[in-house]
Amino acid sequence: MFNEKNLKTASKYAQMHIVQLGLASLFSLALGFFTFKSCSEPCVREVVCKEIIRDRDKLSNQISEMREECLTEKAQMGKTLKDKFVTECNTRVKKAIENCDFSEEHHCPICKARGVCK
Repeated sequence: MFNEKNLKTASKYAQMHIVQLGLASLFSLALGFFTFKSCSEPCVREVVCKEIIRDRDKLSNQISEMREECLTEKAQMGKTLKDKFVTECNTRVKKAIENCDFSEEHHCPICKARGVCK
C-alpha cells in the first residue's frame, strides 16, 4: 500500500514541529471534548425549558416594574416642572402688572383668564 516515497514524505511531515503542535492540539481538543461529555450529566430538555421559562418570567416582571417606576418618576417630574412654570409665569405677570398702566382693553382678557376681573 504505502511505498517508500510516501513513507519518506510522511516521516518528513511528522518531524516538523508545527505539524506536531497541530496534531497535539487536535488530540487535546478531542480528548477534552470526550472527557467532558462522559463526565457531565445529559441535558434534560424539560429541565432546561423550565429554567428558561422561569428566567423569562423573572425578567418580564423586572421590566414591567422598571417601566412603572419610570412612568411614575416621569409623571412626578412633569408635575414638578408644570408647578415651576406656573409659579414662574405668575411671578412674571405680577412684575409686568406692577410696571404698567392699567387699560381695560389690554388687561381684561388676561385678568378674566386669571380670575381677577369678572
